[in-house]
Amino acid sequence: MNYQDKNKEELINELQELQQKYNILKEAYDTDINELKQTEEALRESEQMFRLLITNIRDVVYSVDVETKEFNYLSPTFERITGYSLKDIREMGGRQAFLAKVVTEEKVTEWDNILMQLSEFHSDTDFTHETWWLCKDGSYRCLQDHWIPIYINGKLVSTDGVLIDITERKQFEEKIKESEKRYRILFETSPTGIMLLDENGVILETNDVFSKITLYTQEELIGSNVRMLVPSDLDNNAEESIKRILAGETLEQEIRNRRKDGTFCYLSLREKAIILPNGQRGILSVSNDITESKHAEEALQKSEEMFRLLITNIRDVVYSVDVETKEFNYLSPTFERITGYSLKDIKEMGGRQAFLAKVVTEEKFKEWDGFLSYLTEFKLDTDFKNETWWLCKDGTYKCLQDRWTPIYINGKLVSTDGVLIDITEHKHFEEKLKESELRYRTLFETSPTGITLLDENGIILEANDIISKITLYTQEELIGSNVRMFVPPDLDHDAIVSIKKILAGETLEQEVLNRKKDGTICNLLLREKSILLPNGQRGILSVYNDITERKRAEEALLKSEERFKQLAEIFPEVIFECNIQGKVTYTNEKGYKKLGYLEDDLAKGINIINLIVPEDRKRVMAQLQKRIEKTTNEYTEFKPLCRDGSSFHAIAFSAPIIQNHEVVGIRGFMLDITERKQFEEKIKESEQRYRTLFETSPTGIILLDENGIILEANDIITKHTLYSQEELVGSDVRIFVSPDDSYVVDENIKRILAGETLAKEVVNRRKDGTFCDFSLREKAVMLPNGQRGILSLYNDITERKLVEKKLQESEEQFKNLAELIPQPIWETDLDANFTYTNHAGRDLFGYNQKDLEKGLNILALIASEDRQRILENFFGKLEGKQFEDHEYTGLKKDGTKFPILVYSSTIQRNGKQAGIRGILVDITELKQAETEIKLINEELSKINAEKDKFFSIIAHDLKSHFNAIVSFSQILARQVIERNFDEIEDYSKIIVQSSHNAMELLKNLMEWSQSQTGRMNFNPERFDMNDLINEITFFFNDVSGQKSITITKNVNTTEPVYADKAMISTILRNLISNALKFTPQKGKVTISAKQVEKSMIEVSVKDTGIGMNPEMIENLFRLDVNTSRLRTDGEFSTGLGLHLCDEFVEKHGGTIFVTSEEGKGSEFKFTLPMSSWSNTIKLPNTNQILKHQQTI
Repeated sequence: MNYQDKNKEELINELQELQQKYNILKEAYDTDINELKQTEEALRESEQMFRLLITNIRDVVYSVDVETKEFNYLSPTFERITGYSLKDIREMGGRQAFLAKVVTEEKVTEWDNILMQLSEFHSDTDFTHETWWLCKDGSYRCLQDHWIPIYINGKLVSTDGVLIDITERKQFEEKIKESEKRYRILFETSPTGIMLLDENGVILETNDVFSKITLYTQEELIGSNVRMLVPSDLDNNAEESIKRILAGETLEQEIRNRRKDGTFCYLSLREKAIILPNGQRGILSVSNDITESKHAEEALQKSEEMFRLLITNIRDVVYSVDVETKEFNYLSPTFERITGYSLKDIKEMGGRQAFLAKVVTEEKFKEWDGFLSYLTEFKLDTDFKNETWWLCKDGTYKCLQDRWTPIYINGKLVSTDGVLIDITEHKHFEEKLKESELRYRTLFETSPTGITLLDENGIILEANDIISKITLYTQEELIGSNVRMFVPPDLDHDAIVSIKKILAGETLEQEVLNRKKDGTICNLLLREKSILLPNGQRGILSVYNDITERKRAEEALLKSEERFKQLAEIFPEVIFECNIQGKVTYTNEKGYKKLGYLEDDLAKGINIINLIVPEDRKRVMAQLQKRIEKTTNEYTEFKPLCRDGSSFHAIAFSAPIIQNHEVVGIRGFMLDITERKQFEEKIKESEQRYRTLFETSPTGIILLDENGIILEANDIITKHTLYSQEELVGSDVRIFVSPDDSYVVDENIKRILAGETLAKEVVNRRKDGTFCDFSLREKAVMLPNGQRGILSLYNDITERKLVEKKLQESEEQFKNLAELIPQPIWETDLDANFTYTNHAGRDLFGYNQKDLEKGLNILALIASEDRQRILENFFGKLEGKQFEDHEYTGLKKDGTKFPILVYSSTIQRNGKQAGIRGILVDITELKQAETEIKLINEELSKINAEKDKFFSIIAHDLKSHFNAIVSFSQILARQVIERNFDEIEDYSKIIVQSSHNAMELLKNLMEWSQSQTGRMNFNPERFDMNDLINEITFFFNDVSGQKSITITKNVNTTEPVYADKAMISTILRNLISNALKFTPQKGKVTISAKQVEKSMIEVSVKDTGIGMNPEMIENLFRLDVNTSRLRTDGEFSTGLGLHLCDEFVEKHGGTIFVTSEEGKGSEFKFTLPMSSWSNTIKLPNTNQILKHQQTI
């Protein structure tokens, strides 16, 4: 209907509809504007929050201007981490100079090169790198830099990022790496079997030793459940053990395991829960074959019986005391014969403690108990001996000598075992002898001073050698003389008075002047007291000490004190003095600085106890008291307390200060041993780890000196050799070999001490004369005494020898099976030379058995470009590395190359690698299939790209049509309101034309979409082409009439066509429509059809229109090129119809082509199959071909 035919009311209704559409669009626009304002407001709030955040976060936020290479922004956190502020950086000459100092100039150059590349090649990638920065205080911090390039209008303007301090994480990673390395070395070299399980009992990892124990390969074990190793009757026990371990319990048990061949072995098993690298729980299991140890246990039981029989009949008391309960584990019957008390009596008296408190005093018991605590802490292995008088049951006393030793198990003191010997008669004899010899030994032989024995008249009865040296008289001259001959004449009266006082019971101690034989005078310190002589009369014992030198020394001491003070001030350690009450009377300058005190503090009074941390005060003061009493000369270790409350580890060496024969204080010096304590702690931890490993290791361990003498051996070695530890320690290691083979031990010791680490298999002789096989590893170590020693690790490999024999049998079975497998199976030695390949391998590469026997290397089967890589992977496999790169280019004997996959694993023989074994797969067909798939994918990618471009063109065309409809509808609405009806018709025509154009485009687009998605049914049928052409041209009579275009039809075939009639109609409609659109007024369009081959018909649509240039013809059927243009009367064309024509013709197995000359017209031709021939028709949306046989 034309607008002229519409009344005013209809036009107004249409106008109102257009106005509603406009309002909807206006409302959407306003909504977008409001949302934009809200976004801007949110952006401002986000900026404020960002500034607040970067000021307080622990990481550094920064921005760098690319042009100036200076910081746009650097958050304050940077100064907290590195010590440098933005001001410091500017004063150092800017960012470039600063970075050259703190991260090296090379690193700055590297970053600048990255910025240059980013400026040239646009990239939105995030970058991350880690760098060590030199901080202001001289330390280093590792900072992780996350940054991105910022582009504005395509230009790189800045780099913004975050610096994260990961120093602690890097240090922790280094420790983890070192720990992992130690774990991996232990795991792979441990002589014990090791498994790693997940929480369900599935084996994740196992070492070679465990494979040898169980006879399974590692490939068979990994991924299997550990329960396959458990006998069926013990399956419930295994399940319960896993639960207990995962609950946190560490299990140590002996179990019976089933091997691959069905036999059983006994294992010593230690298991505990661990955290796996993936964060889940797992179980670490360490096992050792203890089948042989069972025999040793039986022998031990017999030995125990013999021990019991022995201690029951000997005359001395044998006992054992439990350290924890402090009760007797054992007390031989001899104790009751000596003391009258039985073990039952002791229990009835309240136990061992109550018993000992009665029979040897409670103080003696506490002394013993305290000594046990000391042994528990310091773990001494020394034998001890003491003598004690015991109150027997009959009231008499017996003196028993106690000889005992502490017993440690796993480093813990568990008991004290010893022997009590009755020495009562011996002690009585010693007492009498002591009384007899007391005076003589005390006064003459042991005294370092001069001694005289006088009668009550002063006559010398005895004199020792010292008094002869002091007085210059011989003993013959002295004995019988009067003592007053030593006294100067003017002091003779004093001597007489002194004798009277002494005989009256007074003990005199005085300094006197004595006259020597030569008349000279000396100073003596004289001590005299009255005693009873052997004849029963009274006498006088005089003790002389020449103090002449002391008098001179006292004078020199005063001078020495002054020199001491001067020396103390320059001494690098703390020197101190304090009086007997503990008040500090002196310290050197180092003391003031170290403890933080001033001289004024010392003047006010500081007690030494206040310079010691509270927990050490009692012990240190007790030590000082002993120093004063001269009962010890050991140093004192403690923690000094500084004035500011801090403390540190130190040791003090001190000695009493003596004046006038009295102790008046303490003098000493103090050393700061903080660093030494830290080192000792590390040593202690290391020693603890060693001791734990030594005592708990399931492997036999022996420590030898450089002569081969056994210094230490663990329990496992005693089980292996049947010797006790007492028999082993101190013995020569050559007891394990025959005398004829001792020279081998000598040679091995020389090699080990020269630095060589030996690992070999040996045959050792046990105590009972039998022999066993061991895997022995030995290396030189440094002993605690600083001398060289040897650490030897033994592992029983008797079972392994049996496994090796079975392995040889398995090898034969493997080769028999390999000959039946159609894939190449091969083996090589350690130099990559083939030692075996099955017939499939020889046939594939064209070699025969003689070629193999002559010598064939793996490189001969690999193309030259892959030889280096396969060699690297080959030797890497021998080193235990895993590779995912298994693909190579194979080379046949005739030079033919082909792709192969190689899978391999190492060959183990006698516990050592012997070569590589693997399987090879020819993947020629697989590679061909991959190539075909790749080509198909590339074609699909190209088609998708063309479709994307095509949809962009269609969207633009649709938008143009609808813009015209909307714009002219708005104009039309205004014309209606203004009642300007003259122009309404023109605008209405434009709207209608645009609507028709959009409808035509949408219709073509819908048909094309259906064809692309497979929703358009393909229904071929027989029909007459002449009839179809007539039907189509009928619909274009009005259009051709309006432009005075003549349509001519020329069909020269009567054969029916076999095709989808609807699709052919679309092809003709689009071609005729285009011909009419691009042909000017009074032009001509010719439609023809003819048979061109026996089975094909050619249809042509020719016009006398505007034509096309070669470039347009080339791009006419491409989806990704826009070929739309205005028609002769201003109509618009998109070119979509031609794409439909192209696809529909292709679906019928035909072709479409065009000839055209610009300004003269175009001719489109397409071919179709005829129904009288075998036709090939392409199915829609597939690459399948439909073969149709139809004959009329």
